[in-house]
Amino acid sequence: MSEFIAIELQLSAVILAEELDFTAAAQRLGTSPATLHARMGELATRLECSLFQEESEHVEVTKDGQVLIDGFRFFLAQNGKLPE
Repeated sequence: MSEFIAIELQLSAVILAEELDFTAAAQRLGTSPATLHARMGELATRLECSLFQEESEHVEVTKDGQVLIDGFRFFLAQNGKLPE
């Protein structure tokens, strides 16, 4: 994959994986749940895989998602973009 993934999308995925809740994650990111949902849809489309599985109001990270999110977390930490 040679396509650049914006830091905003990576950070959104990491925070959602930590919170496992769109409302809580959106609040941490200073955005709306709808915007966060759209970001995750864009990310899944660009990566051609699903990072999260949604059931009702519960969110789970998929196996593929965990691998990618671990990579995002590493990249963000190395570049000082991961919040404490």
